Amino acid sequence: MLANENMWITVPKNKKGYEEYDQGIEHIENMDEFRFSHEEYEKLDKNGVFRILENTYKELYICEFESATITAEQLKAVYNAINVVDGVFLQAVDMAIKYGTCVYLDF
Repeated sequence: MLANENMWITVPKNKKGYEEYDQGIEHIENMDEFRFSHEEYEKLDKNGVFRILENTYKELYICEFESATITAEQLKAVYNAINVVDGVFLQAVDMAIKYGTCVYLDF
């Protein structure tokens, strides 16, 4: 299977960021966007980060070529277990917790 070249993580900064994400509008002042590499995806998968999230929140399914939403509350609850690999994902998680919003995974 070919690696997905367009992997993104988006963190809305506020309510307007949620609305703009839902509408497909990209305004950098209302959301933070991160390019997510296939290598980081593999590292997080290998270290069990996605399994922890999926086992804790049965409605989550995280894989390439799919989208998922993880709330700040969900991230806070498992933070100590998922902060094992530093990188873009953890940076996005920290921002979602800071803003009290969510992380949109668009793989």
